[in-house]
Amino acid sequence: NRNNLWSPANLLLTGTNDSFPTATCIPVADFSDKTIRICAGQSVNFLNASYGGDFTTINWQFTGGNITSSSDTNPTVQYNTSGFYDVLLTVTNSAGSSTLTRNSIIEVSDVVATTSAPIIQDFETLIFPSNNWNYDNDTSSYWETTNVASVSGSISIYLQNDSANISTSDAFYTEGFNLSNITAPFFNFKIAFANRNTSNDNLKIFMSTDCGQTWVMKYTKSGNSLETVNSTAINFIPTANEWRQDAMNINTASGQSNVRFKFQFTSDGGNNIFIDDINISGITSADEIDVNEINLTVRPNPASHQTALNFELMKSEMVSYELTDLTGRVLIKTKPEKLSVGRHDINIRNTNSTGLFYLNLSIGERRLFEKVIFK
Repeated sequence: NRNNLWSPANLLLTGTNDSFPTATCIPVADFSDKTIRICAGQSVNFLNASYGGDFTTINWQFTGGNITSSSDTNPTVQYNTSGFYDVLLTVTNSAGSSTLTRNSIIEVSDVVATTSAPIIQDFETLIFPSNNWNYDNDTSSYWETTNVASVSGSISIYLQNDSANISTSDAFYTEGFNLSNITAPFFNFKIAFANRNTSNDNLKIFMSTDCGQTWVMKYTKSGNSLETVNSTAINFIPTANEWRQDAMNINTASGQSNVRFKFQFTSDGGNNIFIDDINISGITSADEIDVNEINLTVRPNPASHQTALNFELMKSEMVSYELTDLTGRVLIKTKPEKLSVGRHDINIRNTNSTGLFYLNLSIGERRLFEKVIFK
């Protein structure tokens, strides 16, 4: 009998009686699970995202901050010392309480990174993850070091790109690098990747100059542009000739004291990806030649296809030069040649491309970078 649906007894039993006392639900503590990366001395504004029943009291607990606890709903905490720190949140009402702890959720880096460029990371001795070398993982497999393939030595870093990774993004983060002593920096690395059929997997590399708070994309390749070998359905493990060197422009990092990089891979059903020999270099101030010391001129500049390098030697020295683009790709490279005391004129002809280039002059053990424009 349908009339029983709204009988007082049935409404009471089903909890739909308007006069039925509402039960108080236990609140469920929650806040973001994303790692927060900052420089030492900066602050974090925590946002409470608890749900369920309304809480009557809230308690945050912090390690490493300028305060150890707070009863504010959305507290602000300053972190003055580098390290990894936990955060605990407890919410309570008359029905009960809930506590959530997120370990190492705060990553604080020194304003001046302890590792200085130039540096090559070949993963041979790196413990990964450790310190500021770490990763984000959506699900399934994640970035890890491996000894199944490498360019130099026996270790590289790779992502096992299986079917469970499709449509997910996995990233690994480098530590911070001090480039304050570097001019004309460049960044290159070795990569090996294979598609599966018509997959369109993507690799992006981002750079941060504020300890990982904000990121600027410097590199992106997908599908056929990313692959270093023809697509294969079997588990891809690269041989020695299936690696490629790629580079990206990081000239805006010149003089920065903490520069980090993020490699982010988004799967579209392709095969495994391997990274090795991350190389960050440039000219250090100790290497630099004073332009006035050798009376250097580069004329014309801008130039059509040819310019002249003019300089003077106070003693006989070995001299060579390179012409590179902004990613560090070498267009012209000469062998060292011993030149005598006096004035020298070297013609440099570039017929390959137009734009802004770096002319790297080496005299003995010292070097000098000059910007050259070919139009």
